[in-house]
Order: sequence, then C-alpha cells, then structure tokens
Amino acid sequence: MLHESPTDLSLSDAKQALLQKYLSGNVEVPAAESWAIARRAPGEPARPSLGQEQLWIHAQLVADPLIYNEPVTVRRTGPLDISALQHSLNEIIRRHEAWRTNFAIQDGQLVQVIKPVLELELPFMDLRGLNESEREVEALRLATEDARQPFDLSQGPLLRAMLVQILG
Repeated sequence: MLHESPTDLSLSDAKQALLQKYLSGNVEVPAAESWAIARRAPGEPARPSLGQEQLWIHAQLVADPLIYNEPVTVRRTGPLDISALQHSLNEIIRRHEAWRTNFAIQDGQLVQVIKPVLELELPFMDLRGLNESEREVEALRLATEDARQPFDLSQGPLLRAMLVQILG
C-alpha cells in the first residue's frame, strides 16, 4: 500500500523529517564523475556508496530491517579444523575493510567508519547429543533464529558466523 505522505507511517518527527527530505529530492547526491573511490588515510571516514546510504535510511525508518540480512548455510562433511576456520575468517576480515565497516553521522553527514581491528567469534554448537531426527530440526531452528537477528549498522560487526555440528 502506498502512503500519501510520510506522516501516514506513524513515524517519529525526526524520521518523518528524514523521509520527507529524501522523498522531496533534497538529499545531496554527488555528480557521477565524483563517485570515483579516492584513496584515504587509514582511520579516516569514507563516504558511503549510494546503496549503503539507502540501506542506512531504510534501517532508520523500520524497526527490524531484516530484509537486508542474507543468511547462508554451508553443509560440509569430513574433518574440520575449527581453529583454522576461525583464523581464516578473521584473516579475511583483517584484509578487507568492508567486513570491518559500520556507519555513523559526522558533521551531519553519513560516513563509513572502518574499525582498525575486528575479531569475529565463531560460536560452536554441538548437536550430536540429540536424537538423529532432532538434529536437523534444531540446526534449522538455530539458523532461523540467527537470521532473524538484526544488525546494528552503527556498531557492527555487520556479519555473524556460527558452526553447528550434527554428524560425527
């Protein structure tokens, strides 16, 4: 259902003003030629992409912006070195700023804030103690519960991982 105005959404005054500004076109959009990614000094905030800005605005307007969560389940059999897996995930996070990014308002502008260090915890759930028929059900419940948890775009991290063992 389309609403005639932002006030039809039962939003706070601040959210109504933000939405009205966005809908009226009074949002500062840089010219296409200025979209080139410039090198910045380490620790210096970066301008968000248009997609990141739209995601942030949407997250400000709705209580649970779960539509943007992208849960992924990987089923694997065979031996697994959990320590090596956790180390590998953290090495990827260390090498790629995108995984250490969250968002903040600075001087009235939305910016990306890149944390210098982020260590991801890898919780481990061992379901082998359950009956075989209960393992799949519990694994699905855990995955669904995790997928329904929102991310705090201002605090991060903006990713989660969990390891669930059902066989072995």
